[in-house]
Amino acid sequence: MEALVALPHWAVLSPLVTVIRGLNPGRMTLQGTNTYLIGTGAQRLLVDSGEGVPEYLPLLRDVLRQLGGISISHLLITHRHRDHTGGIRQVLETSSGPVSVWKRLTPRDPQQQAGAFNFNHIADNQLFKTEGATLRAIYTPGHTDDHVVFHLEEEDALFSGDSVLGQGSTTYEDLKQYMDSLKRTLEDCAKIDRIYPAHGPDLVDGRAVVEQYIQHRVQREQEILTVVTAANAGISSRGIVEIIYAKYNPEIWPAAEHSVKLHLQKLIEEKRLIESGRKHNALYSLPPSDKERL
Repeated sequence: MEALVALPHWAVLSPLVTVIRGLNPGRMTLQGTNTYLIGTGAQRLLVDSGEGVPEYLPLLRDVLRQLGGISISHLLITHRHRDHTGGIRQVLETSSGPVSVWKRLTPRDPQQQAGAFNFNHIADNQLFKTEGATLRAIYTPGHTDDHVVFHLEEEDALFSGDSVLGQGSTTYEDLKQYMDSLKRTLEDCAKIDRIYPAHGPDLVDGRAVVEQYIQHRVQREQEILTVVTAANAGISSRGIVEIIYAKYNPEIWPAAEHSVKLHLQKLIEEKRLIESGRKHNALYSLPPSDKERL
């Protein structure tokens, strides 16, 4: 992976957007989780809350003070992972008034119990407004089943959560959902001039970036289909990895195989491949109808 660029702990990125890093750098979080203040008034929206490291709370308070003593009215969570939700309590501590907290709720979320934190449900295409800014929520499952991105109407900018990163590539639970969500993002957003990701630096020409993400997955998918086609009698996921990733260090093969398996599952759902044998020794091949056309 490319070397991570150095990023300040916080920065004003545009007249409407200020980024505050979550101060939780790591292999999966890159320079840390980005949290974003949005708007121009005394009360603003905040996208994501970081992981909850102790250093984040004084940083957030200091930024709110330096921006004129502003407060947070709404906290919008892109998805349930701890590096996005762990700082919710800290955000609540910064305000003497109520902060409305929102997240897309799915059957995988635990039932909200007495004394536990309660989320407001984010509906698809729901609008969140504050002085100077309007955010539109777009439901984009794939990275997780509850993932949401937000389109900033005034800037034609996208808060992409973990669907698109500022550096490197993201992970996903369901590749078909993830690809469908990227395509839907392009369909629903006529313009994406800028991307504000949850990890890494912000990106210009956002529409082209999303298109590149889609193209990369399509290219990998075609490589898999080419290998499976050449195998004739079927091939395992490990066998596919050993061919496609032959020039790479074998230490990355287990992670590569996980990605390949998600591609294979997508291709099976689309009836472009079939699976035979036991789960841990499965072989993958073309459907009989496709073999007959070769």
